[in-house]
Amino acid sequence: RVGPGHCYRLYSGAVYDRHLAAFDEPEVLKRPLEDVILKLKGLRVNRILEFPFPTMPDVTRVKDSLRVLRNLGCLTSNTSDEDEGKITTLGSQ
Repeated sequence: RVGPGHCYRLYSGAVYDRHLAAFDEPEVLKRPLEDVILKLKGLRVNRILEFPFPTMPDVTRVKDSLRVLRNLGCLTSNTSDEDEGKITTLGSQ
């Protein structure tokens, strides 16, 4: 509500206090990261692990997503631990 008027809840104040969080968990923590990584790679962000996400996803999840994208051929295979791979033609489609 953004103006004067009445607002009716469909739950009690106790339910609101006990079960509803003040803020929802950030989307980047709840969903698969593959499409986010492909979009960033398409925008020429080369170091996903160093990208300043507002809320950083778990590093293990990022590395797993990079591995999945390499296995699918959406990113070039890395030749070293420092190389996260470049987006391929398949990955940019």
